[in-house]
Amino acid sequence: MKRNTIQQDRALLDLRRAMFMVARSRREDLKGRGVSRLRSQIILGEHDHCLPDMVTGTRMMATLDAMRPEDMDPALDLFRIMVETVAQRRQADTLIKAWVQMGISAKFGESLLNPRRGTRIGWPTWYLVWDCALGSGNALTKRRRTAI
Repeated sequence: MKRNTIQQDRALLDLRRAMFMVARSRREDLKGRGVSRLRSQIILGEHDHCLPDMVTGTRMMATLDAMRPEDMDPALDLFRIMVETVAQRRQADTLIKAWVQMGISAKFGESLLNPRRGTRIGWPTWYLVWDCALGSGNALTKRRRTAI
């Protein structure tokens, strides 16, 4: 997908923030309000000095952009980073808000992130989340009519 320079820079910043959020929340085993507080701080740019470098972010973006229908069921960490990128872009302090803004029910969204539930991530869901995270967001307007 072609992005202009401003879109590319913004998407890369949000992706790097999401990568930091996923790594930090896993390392500190944060729960509930701790996660929400950290996400809000990251949205405000308070941790920008700790973000992964541009090269790492660019590699991750290339990996996510290269995914195709035949690559489904993707690694859960990749999907988690994309959902977190949506939360950063939409300035949602909880993943529930990010799911709702994408038109996906929070219950279904959480089941996608829980490996014990065994819910597969299909191409339509992957593409919707990818488009909201790194794309133009056009899939969101089409998806709103029929929420998952």
